[in-house]
Amino acid sequence: APTATPDLVTELIQQVSQTLGVQDVEVLRVSAEDWLDLGISFLLVFIFGFLLARLVYYILVKMLSRTKNEYAGIFLEKIRSQITLVIVVIGAQMGTSRLPFIDALIKLWLGRVYTTIFVVAATVILWRLLDTLVEWYQHDIESHEDRQQVDTILLLMHRVGRALLVMISIITLLSLFSVNVNALIAALGVGGLALSLAAQDTLSNVISGIMIMLDQPFRVGDRIEIQSLGTWGDVVDIGLRSTRIRTRDNRMVIVPNNTISTDQIVNYTYPDPRYRIQIEIGIGYGQDIERVRKVLVEAVRKVEGVLPDKPV
Repeated sequence: APTATPDLVTELIQQVSQTLGVQDVEVLRVSAEDWLDLGISFLLVFIFGFLLARLVYYILVKMLSRTKNEYAGIFLEKIRSQITLVIVVIGAQMGTSRLPFIDALIKLWLGRVYTTIFVVAATVILWRLLDTLVEWYQHDIESHEDRQQVDTILLLMHRVGRALLVMISIITLLSLFSVNVNALIAALGVGGLALSLAAQDTLSNVISGIMIMLDQPFRVGDRIEIQSLGTWGDVVDIGLRSTRIRTRDNRMVIVPNNTISTDQIVNYTYPDPRYRIQIEIGIGYGQDIERVRKVLVEAVRKVEGVLPDKPV
C-alpha cells in the first residue's frame, strides 16, 4: 500500500520530538510523538473552534439585523452557546479522526458521543426556536380581540410540539446506540390506544374544544343559548374540556364541549349584539288593555340594555 503523506502538524511534531530527544519515549504504551500530536490537535481544535464560533455568530448577527426583528436577535442570543458547542465538537471530530494511533473501536464510540452532542444541541436549538416563535406570535396578537382563544390553541400546539421534539430526540439517541426502538414504538402505540379508549370522553371534549376555537360559533363575552339544556347567558371562558357560561341570575354553568358541539347554539351577540325578544302576556277580560300596554312599555324602558331608539 502507498505511504500516506504526513500533514504539517505531524511533521512539526516529529521535528519537536527529535529536538527534545523523546522520539523513542513511550507513556502508557503510546509514544511521546503521539501524545504531542493529541495535545496539539485538541489545542488547535479549541482555539480555532472558539474563534470560528465567534465569526459564525458575528455573521449571523449581521444577517439577522437586516430583518429588523427583535425576536431574531433574542433567538440567536439563546442559542449562542449551542453554536459554539457544535463548531467545537465538529473540530474535535476532525481532529481525532486524523490521529492514526487511536483504536478504531475508540473512534467508533467517540463518533457516537459526538453525534449525541449534535442531537442534544439540535434539540435545544429547536426547543428555543419553538419558544421564541410562540413569544413572537403572542406579541403580535396582543391587541387582537380573539387573543384568549388563539392563546389556548397556541399553548396546545406548543406543548404538542415540545413533546414530539423530545420523543424524536430520544428515539434517535436510542437507535444511535443500537437499542431496538421498534418495541418501544409498539409499546407507545398500544399504550396510546389504551389511554385513548380509557379517556374517550375527555378526548372527545378536547377535540370538540379545539373545533369550537377554530370554527368560533361564539367567543368569550358573547351571549348564547344552548337550547336543549335551557342554558342562557354570557360566555366567560372556552377551555379545552368545557365552556363556562354565566347566566343572568349570576350562576356559573360548566358545559362539556362535546355537548355544545352536538347541540344547537343561538348566538345573541354575533354578528350584531342587538336582538329582539317576543313575550306573550295574558291579561283578564275586564282589564284596560291600553293601560296594561303603557305599564309594560314603561317597565321595559327601565330595563338595562333595552335600546332607547327602538320601539317596545
